[in-house]
Amino acid sequence: MPALRDRRGDIALLSQEFLAEKHPGKRIAPAALARLAAHDWPGNVRELRNVVERMVLLADGDVLTTEHLPPELAQGAGTPTEPPRASSDAFAVSEVMPLDDLLAAYLRWAAARTADRVSLARALGVSERTLYRKLHDARRRA
Repeated sequence: MPALRDRRGDIALLSQEFLAEKHPGKRIAPAALARLAAHDWPGNVRELRNVVERMVLLADGDVLTTEHLPPELAQGAGTPTEPPRASSDAFAVSEVMPLDDLLAAYLRWAAARTADRVSLARALGVSERTLYRKLHDARRRA
């Protein structure tokens, strides 16, 4: 059987089938489907299934959007192994600094670019409680 990257037309069909199996009533927004179709899928169908399941876990409603995609797919960066592209919005450090100061600066930068703290906690992969504690520490260092 050909690799999933060679059968991009099957990605939408497979995604909807994964949802129908365990999560009837949920659907994927067209923009999110376009991002899924643009990905190379080195993990093939298993990776696609895992991404769809992750999207379901992150979604509050019945529509899975680009907001629920993993970062490497949400930003359209291509394959997950591709290094992140530099942008003018990138976090940059111009000097060596203590790790706690670096973390505080990064958290302030990330918080300014996130809609709310719940989204920020999800994006950082930490609990909301941990995020609140880290932000409190960052404010003290500012």
